[in-house]
Amino acid sequence: MSASRSDRADHGRAASYLDAAVAVLEAIGRPLTAREITDEALRRGLIRPAGKTPEATMTARLYVHARDDPTPRVVRLAEPGPTRARRNSVRWALAEASAPRSRC
Repeated sequence: MSASRSDRADHGRAASYLDAAVAVLEAIGRPLTAREITDEALRRGLIRPAGKTPEATMTARLYVHARDDPTPRVVRLAEPGPTRARRNSVRWALAEASAPRSRC
């Protein structure tokens, strides 16, 4: 199956959402929310969204990557709540930069 236009990493084209997230996290050097990552990737021209909700796409790419990749490049950091992560506490960090690793 072919990658969507907004998810290709070819020369002269937008990077994949995951590649853009890694680039932003490397440049900023601290954990960020999916919204912060998306805003910075858009500002830097790293992604060119094909849809209306680039933040939702970024969030989905990050969660699927963290869930499915045995050695993820980006990991989820969150404060626990009663049944799931506390609202607005989820941050994403580079795998080698984070200490405790929280899986989805």
